Amino acid sequence: MAGAPKGNKNGTKLKEPNYRQEAYKQYCAHIAAGYSKKSWHFKHPTDIYKSLCYETMERYMEENPIEFHPILKQIADAEGMKWYEDEGRKIMQGKYRNSSPEIWKTCMRNKYSWDKEMMEQVVKCSADKILEQIRSRNPDKVKHYEKKK
Repeated sequence: MAGAPKGNKNGTKLKEPNYRQEAYKQYCAHIAAGYSKKSWHFKHPTDIYKSLCYETMERYMEENPIEFHPILKQIADAEGMKWYEDEGRKIMQGKYRNSSPEIWKTCMRNKYSWDKEMMEQVVKCSADKILEQIRSRNPDKVKHYEKKK
């Protein structure tokens, strides 16, 4: 067996429930403010060696979804995205002098993979249109091919 048995808490940095919850609260607030998870950390108030970075917090969340309820992180993700969207609205409304919509778009593309989602939709939409054209031109061949599958 590799590693410690499941449920073993010997390697857990934060054993105190109140500090664990405070760390989770700070993690969610960080994400809700629009920051990336990689820039988060929790400094333990009395022992620097019990401090955490995001990898440890995410491991805690994965291992114990009852203690670290997933809905709180999901809400934080939504609030973080809303912050960015609100900034985009302000740019579109001209509330920032000399702002650049391209910079905002680049941030959204990098943080939320906008291009990937849009490309998947475009490819799917294009594929559907092509398939429809093929079906309308050669309905017998399409039926024959679909029967072979």
